[in-house]
Amino acid sequence: MRSMALAFAMACAASTGLALDSDPVQLVRELDAAFDRGIRAHDFDALAAIYTPEALYVQDDGPIRRGRSEIRRQWISDVEEFGLRSMRLEPIRVERQDDLILEVGNGESELAARSGEEPTRYRFKYVNVWRWVPHAGWRLEIDSYSGLLYESGSETDQRILGAR
Repeated sequence: MRSMALAFAMACAASTGLALDSDPVQLVRELDAAFDRGIRAHDFDALAAIYTPEALYVQDDGPIRRGRSEIRRQWISDVEEFGLRSMRLEPIRVERQDDLILEVGNGESELAARSGEEPTRYRFKYVNVWRWVPHAGWRLEIDSYSGLLYESGSETDQRILGAR
C-alpha cells in the first residue's frame, strides 16, 4: 500500500512539474485533476505535495491553514469527518503573469451518503494562486474557497459544512 501511495505522489509531482510555458488553461485542468485523484485515493501526502511549503488554505468556515502539514491535516479531516469522496473544479477565469497563475472557478464535491440517503453534493466557488517553483514545477500557493450550497437527492438546502 505504501508503494502505491509513493507511486501516486510521484505521478502528482510529475503532473505539477509541467513546463513554465505550458498553456495555463490546460495546466490548471491537469493540476485540478490531481486534487480529485488524491481525494479518491485518500493519498494525503500527494495532496500536500501539490502545495508550496508556505501555502495558505483559506476556508470560509474555518481558520486559515498554513504550510503543507496543516493543509494535509485539513484534507484528512475533510475526508474522514465529512466523507469527502471526490472533487471537480471548473475554472472560469485563468490568467498567467510570469511565475504566477490565477485561477477562479466553480467546484463541486461529493460527500458520502448518510444511511438511507443519496450522496450529498457541495457546490462552491474558489480562487487558486499557483506559483512556479524551480526544480518542483507548479505548486499551489493560495487555495481559497467559499460555498454553502448542498444538494441531497432532489432537495436543496442552505447549511454550513459544519452542520453536516
